[in-house]
Amino acid sequence: YGGTGKKSHRNKYADYGVAFEAGDVVTCCIDRSKCEISFGVNGIWYGKAFDIPKAWDGVALFPALCAREAFKATGYFGCPDHPKVPHGCDFWPLGDSFSTDICDSSTGTPSAELPA
Repeated sequence: YGGTGKKSHRNKYADYGVAFEAGDVVTCCIDRSKCEISFGVNGIWYGKAFDIPKAWDGVALFPALCAREAFKATGYFGCPDHPKVPHGCDFWPLGDSFSTDICDSSTGTPSAELPA
């Protein structure tokens, strides 16, 4: 999900959410029970962006950021009361995870592709 308000996978772009810029708060929600990834911007949740392949059950997912140009970002991993965090995705902050919800992936990169 990028600053232009598009989600992308394998060089295919689709409208999703809104454009964002410096100072905005972008939230990523991962729902393992629904096998979905969604995003929010400045407290507004935009619903499902991607399906997580069933083959990725038990595979660790890690936060990552990328950009074309230099940028500065701050990661929040445990502040659900931040005024710009959306509440629609009913997530638990990464910092509040139970030890039983944390998996250690020793299998390497998942072989399954995200659906097109």
